[in-house]
Amino acid sequence: MTITISEISLGIAWIAAGALFAWLFIRMMKANVNQLVPGQKPLSALLLVLGAFIRWVLMAVLLFYAVRMHLTYALIFILAFTMMRFISIIKLHRQVKSSFRSAGEG
Repeated sequence: MTITISEISLGIAWIAAGALFAWLFIRMMKANVNQLVPGQKPLSALLLVLGAFIRWVLMAVLLFYAVRMHLTYALIFILAFTMMRFISIIKLHRQVKSSFRSAGEG
């Protein structure tokens, strides 16, 4: 069983798609949270639920296409998505932690 250039290219494309989608996933979550308005709870809750629904539908569509191409591409996509999301969450945690430190000092 030999691996062709097109298979390698598709694997790299699915890695990029997973990383890009994880970045987009985090950005959309941050945007949804920033749109929360304390006085408008039903509307804010609806925005959160709708945003989550859109993210999961996009994830399902991408996974569907990846599985239709080959199960390996779906696994590559999920691995890249998970790793990028993990890195993004660590960065976000560090930013929040440093902002709390600077707020406590000032």
